[in-house]
Amino acid sequence: RRGVLITGRVHPGETQASWMMKGFIDFLTGPSLDAKVLRDNFVFKIVPMLNPDGVINGNYRCSLSGQDLNRQWQDPSRTLHPTIFYTKTMLKRFQQDREVVMYCDLHGHSRKKNVFVYGCDSKKQGLTRLKERIFPRMLWKNSETFSFSDCCFKVQRCKESTGRVVVWRECDIVNSYTLEASFAGTNFGPKCGVHMNVKDFENMGHAFCDTMLDFWDPDQSKVEQVHRELSVLYPDTTEGQDGDSSGEDSSSDDEGASARRKKGKGGKQAKGNQRNNKQLAGVMQRAIDSRKAAASAPGGEGQGGKGAGSQIENIKRVPSGAGGAGRGRSAQQAAAQARKGKKEDEDTGREVTRGGKGIRAQPPAEQDSLGICYSKSLMARITEHVHKLAPGSEF
Repeated sequence: RRGVLITGRVHPGETQASWMMKGFIDFLTGPSLDAKVLRDNFVFKIVPMLNPDGVINGNYRCSLSGQDLNRQWQDPSRTLHPTIFYTKTMLKRFQQDREVVMYCDLHGHSRKKNVFVYGCDSKKQGLTRLKERIFPRMLWKNSETFSFSDCCFKVQRCKESTGRVVVWRECDIVNSYTLEASFAGTNFGPKCGVHMNVKDFENMGHAFCDTMLDFWDPDQSKVEQVHRELSVLYPDTTEGQDGDSSGEDSSSDDEGASARRKKGKGGKQAKGNQRNNKQLAGVMQRAIDSRKAAASAPGGEGQGGKGAGSQIENIKRVPSGAGGAGRGRSAQQAAAQARKGKKEDEDTGREVTRGGKGIRAQPPAEQDSLGICYSKSLMARITEHVHKLAPGSEF
């Protein structure tokens, strides 16, 4: 007889796993002929709860050691991860006695809908290609809540220490899966839009057993038919990887972490763009306010009005052409004065000692923030926006 290993509840908060496990055990121990056929042809090793301490103490994901036990399968500690250590040891001894043909770890998922599996794409060619997808495809045909389109067979680097990946690699078990059941409901079929309940999870366990009967039926016509379907759907391995799942191989918490990592990649650039946009918006608004204030001031802007309009004058460009010589000399004098003021600011900005602590002096309050510190490209953008918002201005 061939061997099958089923585990569950490695994450304490995913209670769906226990209800699916109950449906699985109820079917196997029931009086039906199908249950007897399974018992006669397979030896089942079942671990209903891989994290009992976490369940008893009300943890959601971790054990009492504060670690995610489903990330410890590569090198579990006898002291810190005893359930994983002994389960892995038991599986290896199990393989010495007989051929182990399937491993399935039962989980719950708080983000995605439906019931689906994570598998391991072997990327092999020939008759064994797509073999790991046959069982999920057949399970989809036998269940109202299982979605094959939500299944994923990618093996990500961050999942190399999970149960299904370690069992697939170290024990060479092709049918190594993580069965995920949603905290919500389904988005297809007769139960679309309805929250799944305990009965639905138990029925998922029954459907799993029914699919095992079909998958290992001596008459392999159903298996061959499904394999042909998959060959048409995924003509090569590369397309199969991208076409069978809209999401990544992630639990709900891992998806949040992945989103944070993706966000962090462009975080610096995004923050820089936000600062530049805020600076530009502030300069534009001050320029517009100054123009309006100058226009409404006595004497008008066109007659040399002072006050708020002086901020606009500070960033006006000196025109060239007739009469430009006198204005050129004025510009040279202004530039020399600016250099002199800059030198004074640098001297003032040096660190001074007060009470033995180095304190950087603040720049003079009267320093104009709208001086010549803006580049020509920024000036061009400011001018363009001011003309749009205040047509007819000579800015």
